[in-house]
This record gives sequence, structure tokens and C-alpha cells, in this order.
Amino acid sequence: MAVISIVSKKELECGTRIDAEYYRPEYAKLEEILLASNPLPLKKLVKSIKSFGAYSLMNQVTYQEKGIPFLRAIDIKEGYADFSNVVRITKDAHKLLWKSEIKPRNVLLAMSGSVGNSCVASDKWKYPINSSQDLAKITVADIINPYLLSTFLNSKYGRFQTQRLPVGSIQQHVFLWQIGLIKVPLLTNIQEYIACLVQNSETKLQ
Repeated sequence: MAVISIVSKKELECGTRIDAEYYRPEYAKLEEILLASNPLPLKKLVKSIKSFGAYSLMNQVTYQEKGIPFLRAIDIKEGYADFSNVVRITKDAHKLLWKSEIKPRNVLLAMSGSVGNSCVASDKWKYPINSSQDLAKITVADIINPYLLSTFLNSKYGRFQTQRLPVGSIQQHVFLWQIGLIKVPLLTNIQEYIACLVQNSETKLQ
């Protein structure tokens, strides 16, 4: 059966991506619907997008049975963080890794492994909490609710974008500058409604 390409020769010549994954037909349809909502790039909706620091710092860190929770990409699920198998670090290690400290209402996004999984750091968590180099911490601006952003990232309209991002042939990884380019609709009229639903679901899950 013949397959008709949705990508023109002109698009390939002018683009920077030529891998088939990027141009999957279902992604093209989702992008068409998304663009109709006049989305903004994520970098215009946030105060900061941070990851870690120097990876070499981890050479000075060992995991402990007790101590400060150290969230990894594997601990981030769709809409919540799973602390059941979380590793822990000492207070000294936490001070050393100050750039990767998680703050309440940070939007957490997995940058490797389970790329695209997202949740909001809840006000109900017990802090301090730290995180690995594979977890982006997004501090939103007042224009968008963190729960709306996280829910969108977990939706098919956020997922198809994060699934396009990873680079690397073995251990795929997403970079901070790529995250800033994710297109996000504001959905102003239902932001608080969505946030309320998600927070209620957190309470029920607990």
C-alpha cells in the first residue's frame, strides 16, 4: 500500500529535523488543533526553568536510608509524585545541591526516562526536597496556574510535543531550552476549575 508523505520537500530543506518520529501524521493533526488556540511558548509563561547544576557534584553525594527526599524522573508520574521508592540525601548534600531544591508549586517535568511526565510540587509535601539532574523545575508566572500547566503537559497536546523533543540514541534526554519552546494555551476561563479538580484528586489519592 502506498504511503503519502505529509512533509513537503520544502519543509525538509528549511527545517532542522528530518527524523520520521517528528513528522508522524497524528502529531501534525494535534499541532493543527493546538495552534488554533493561539498558544504561547512556555518560556513566556514562566519565571524560570531550572534543572540541576554541575553533574560532577553527584560524585560527592551518596544515598541514605534517612534524610531529605531526592526525587528522580522515575518518581514523577502523570499528575503526582510517587515517594514510595524515593532515595534520600544528607543535609550537607542538600546544601551542596541548592540549585536543584524543589519549592512548593514548582511544576516538575521529567527530562529523561519517562520524558514528559509532570506534576506540581504540593503545598502539603514535607520540605525540604531535592531533585536529580533529570527533573526540570518550572516556576510559573502569575499569568498561568501551575496545575493547568502540569495537566496540559500530561495531556495529548502536551505529550506529542515532549515526545518530539528527546535527543540521544541510547539515553534520550530533553534540554531546558527545548522545554521553553513547548506551546501552551492559556485557557483563561477554566484555569481555576482545572486546578481545583487536580487538587481534589490529590486529596483523594492521599
